[in-house]
Amino acid sequence: STLDPHSFLHDALPDRGCGPGAPTRAMRWCIERAREKKGMAVAAVRDWQMIVAGPFARLAAESGLIGFACTNFIPVVAPPGGRTAVFGTNPMAYAIPAQRHAPVVFDIATTVGNVLKVRMAAQEGRQLPDGVILDRSGRTTTDPGEFLDGGLMAPLGFPLAPYKGFGLGLLIDVLSGVLSGSGFAQGVATGAPGNFLWALDVEAFLPREEFLERMDGQLDQIKQGERLPGVDELVAPGERGHRRYLELAAREVVPVALSSWEVLVTSCDSLDVPLPAVLEA
Repeated sequence: STLDPHSFLHDALPDRGCGPGAPTRAMRWCIERAREKKGMAVAAVRDWQMIVAGPFARLAAESGLIGFACTNFIPVVAPPGGRTAVFGTNPMAYAIPAQRHAPVVFDIATTVGNVLKVRMAAQEGRQLPDGVILDRSGRTTTDPGEFLDGGLMAPLGFPLAPYKGFGLGLLIDVLSGVLSGSGFAQGVATGAPGNFLWALDVEAFLPREEFLERMDGQLDQIKQGERLPGVDELVAPGERGHRRYLELAAREVVPVALSSWEVLVTSCDSLDVPLPAVLEA
């Protein structure tokens, strides 16, 4: 079986892990080992799709360590100047603890956009900004239908420096796929992706309190800088997302887009499992 990234829904393949289970255990192991040795611990997870990288890196920061997580994905990115997809969106994230400030969490794909948002735009009949996707010939397009018809995702830096995103995607594919023994490059479509995670105990370099104070000082300099006209606040990576998380947690609500809800309904129906309760319209 081959997994098609252009499909709205696809059948699960045997032995293809998906979700927080294995990478959560791997990061917790890294945290424990790094703190035990006051050093760094690294783990690779074979044949498992973590979907997003940020939550796993954040686990380390919430424990006072620096964390990193990444995963490879089904090919949707061609090398600069090419038309054949080799790498996926290959997300990565780092997380760094602070004291007065929330942890810094930087979570990105190595492409300009992500496949889910392209699928949602297609379902909702919306066009995309220029420079996010390419058609099957490698030309820019704003029509998400062109991507679903065998198109490509544009790598970070497109169009001026697409080699930057492609180079990051290659590194993540090496760490997550080649090194872990999982599927890599085009092999992810018929195999399974992998994950790569690490945690670093800052006390290998500085006393923890000193490091946290220095991080607060760095973030203060970011936030206290001169703002452009019309800008109310300067924020650190992940700060808006953290505020949104706290707001939703206080309301005990998980918002779901209509297009995502429709996919969930279809999936639950096909698996003969009940839908989760709708708490808020």
